[in-house]
Amino acid sequence: MKEQQVNTENDLVVVCKQLKTLSGFDSHAFNHLLEDTTASTVLRILARFSVSLNEAIPALERGSNSGESEVVWKAAHKLAGSAEMLGFKEFGKKSKDLSWQLKQTDHIGDSGEEVASYIAQARQLSSHLENAFPNQKNYLS
Repeated sequence: MKEQQVNTENDLVVVCKQLKTLSGFDSHAFNHLLEDTTASTVLRILARFSVSLNEAIPALERGSNSGESEVVWKAAHKLAGSAEMLGFKEFGKKSKDLSWQLKQTDHIGDSGEEVASYIAQARQLSSHLENAFPNQKNYLS
């Protein structure tokens, strides 16, 4: 048990150090979450968010390619709250704004470039999380 606690603390140190290098990361939000719960729980939430992000990217691409706004807004909506809670404020706000905007219409239409930019941000965040949190699979159960 003590070894697991040490690993969790080591993982948290590595993750925090890496996340602070990410543009748009709000360390205050992340630290606030750490104050409210355990390091292990925060790492589980982060690992689950990473999985959700990786699952959302193909849906976002599908919706973008087909022009179906519902597919995109639902995927973006799913990511919004967790992103903000974990400190990815800019991505969370973009998720929320895009979700709201696309929910108003059936087809992506003039929002195509914005959707493409959002997908690129999602891919970039996913890649950063993979690098920042190499042991994330240990926190998925």
